[in-house]
Amino acid sequence: MLSDHSPIIVAPIGDEQVLRSRLGSRLRRLRKERGLTMMVLASRAQCSQSLLSKVETGNLLPSLPMLQRLSRALDADMSYFLEG
Repeated sequence: MLSDHSPIIVAPIGDEQVLRSRLGSRLRRLRKERGLTMMVLASRAQCSQSLLSKVETGNLLPSLPMLQRLSRALDADMSYFLEG
């Protein structure tokens, strides 16, 4: 059983790095547009700053529940992070 903090792979292996990078860049951009620090966003999304940093740098794909919490904390639709 996966926990809310378990990474999830949603793309073929060759595309995984591209997906991680794109999702992380979009997360960072939106966080900065909203004027939030990593500490504030982590608190709102109920995750660690370390996890948030790993996602933003493209080193980790968040689980779907975690992506949902990040989306809610940023007042954004989950599709924003996955489209393209």
